[in-house]
Amino acid sequence: MLQIQRANQFEISPNKELILFNLQKIKLEEGSAMNYEYDNQLWMADVQQNYALRQLTYSKEKTSQATFSPDGKSILFVRPSNGKPQLFLMQLSGGEPLQLTDFKYGVNNPKWSPDGKKIIFSSTIKIEEMAQDSTLGLLKGLPEWSSEKPGFTDNSYLNAPLGKADPNGNLTEIRAYLNQNEKEHKAKVINKLQFQGEASASGELRFNHLFIIDIAKAKPRAITSGFNSYVDPYFTNNNEIVVSAKFDDKIFPDRLLETGIFKINLDSKQVTLLYGTKGKAFEIASVSPSGKYLIYAESEIATPNIPKLKVIDLPTSKEIYTINLDRNTDHFKWTDKEDFVYFTIQS
Repeated sequence: MLQIQRANQFEISPNKELILFNLQKIKLEEGSAMNYEYDNQLWMADVQQNYALRQLTYSKEKTSQATFSPDGKSILFVRPSNGKPQLFLMQLSGGEPLQLTDFKYGVNNPKWSPDGKKIIFSSTIKIEEMAQDSTLGLLKGLPEWSSEKPGFTDNSYLNAPLGKADPNGNLTEIRAYLNQNEKEHKAKVINKLQFQGEASASGELRFNHLFIIDIAKAKPRAITSGFNSYVDPYFTNNNEIVVSAKFDDKIFPDRLLETGIFKINLDSKQVTLLYGTKGKAFEIASVSPSGKYLIYAESEIATPNIPKLKVIDLPTSKEIYTINLDRNTDHFKWTDKEDFVYFTIQS
């Protein structure tokens, strides 16, 4: 059983000559005789050389989310550094990987712009961190909805100074002490509906925001802001993306099931709703490499149903085709001419 190896996260180079993948193995933990851990390293297969294999990374840290640059000359991947996942860039011509980011909140789901000059990524940030870290530029005021934190009648506590922590002090000092316990995970304060995780409970309220870096500067710049979570970004051109997000950021996130699809201009940061309405959830399934076609899933909320898939011509917003199936779909892949799209379905 310990000899089992699993290959996943396959990526094909733009010229179709190389296959990039992550190889997961089980190995002994360092300094232990009985405890095991997963080891994840990047490998590459050369199609022109009878699929000859070459290991690309050898680090102790696990690598993931690798992808070729648009010109096929380098590989972008995510690897922990100082306890947080960061972006690394490796040239196929040789040399050690270059760390692109040192972002205090970590990096996830990176994607290249079509011209290969920018990278967009996401980061999940607690609401308290958003309020207290002015360098992020994520907040414009406080939420219009109440976070319902025990002992508070409004959200002003989010950006109020905590003061000295003292369990025997005045109310402000006691609150600072309790807040410190919460930060150090000595206690959990749960005042939200969706608190149950896979293996534990959490009362933290987090938002997923998007950041972009210029390869030449590698300094992250926030693209989204406010009390919404933006996921699944796709470039439609070098200066515009489409994303999925909650339909209305004026309602407490746990109480809102509706989602919409939005367009964001990377220069002005203007957010425009493309698809969304009360009682429905809209989620991006795929965007063609040229940015011309969008496939999205539309479903009714609060009722069991299979989402309808619709293919849209993005520049004209014209509906081209509706895919009606009796099961869920995933893993969309476009042909070079974008005249066909392949996907998987549950059997």
